[in-house]
Amino acid sequence: MLPGLDGSGELFQPLGELLGERFEILACRYPDLPDFDAYVDYAASLLPADRPVSLLAESFSGPVAIALLKRQPRRIGSAVLSATFAVSPRPLLNRLAALRPLAGFTHPALRRLAVDLFAMNGGDCGAARPLVMEVTARSDPAVLLRRVAILRRVDVRELLASIDAPVLCLRAERDRVVPARYVGMLADGLANARLVDIDAPHMLLQCRPRECAELILDFLA
Repeated sequence: MLPGLDGSGELFQPLGELLGERFEILACRYPDLPDFDAYVDYAASLLPADRPVSLLAESFSGPVAIALLKRQPRRIGSAVLSATFAVSPRPLLNRLAALRPLAGFTHPALRRLAVDLFAMNGGDCGAARPLVMEVTARSDPAVLLRRVAILRRVDVRELLASIDAPVLCLRAERDRVVPARYVGMLADGLANARLVDIDAPHMLLQCRPRECAELILDFLA
């Protein structure tokens, strides 16, 4: 499991509890890394050498998973990509982030408000909302800004056509962070992709864990 912008892996807890009944789960926890290639290298270092794996990546980590699928086709049997993209979905916002720190990242209260409004659509996250807010409050704003800056330059579209592994793309119908067309572009570029729309905000793995778990189990079966 490759996490979103927070990088902690803690937000996979609701889904991990459901999938852990059937699979051995490894949730990646990213350190603060200097560039996109370093994130790919770090995630690659966690892959077990003695058996094939399936990747699950959300948001920030979608391009990382795509790079791994290209790099390690024999070790990665399939992937689930949730609310993510192959090319940076908010180029204007990302350019602004490069010019000056965004208040929504640097001020804890504003950061929680931004997560509430954009990632959870005003609290539409059920029992997972306290977990999301707790993890958000602990996130280092400087690290978040560095990851946003990395996203400004992400574009892995040229890798898509060469990936043959089956991929399940989950798209949140009420996503205020990643526009629907970017998830559609990702799915269209992959040779063996299935696109499923879910009535959820951006944090769909947290807000709809049971529905997502059922889709993932069916896909892996």
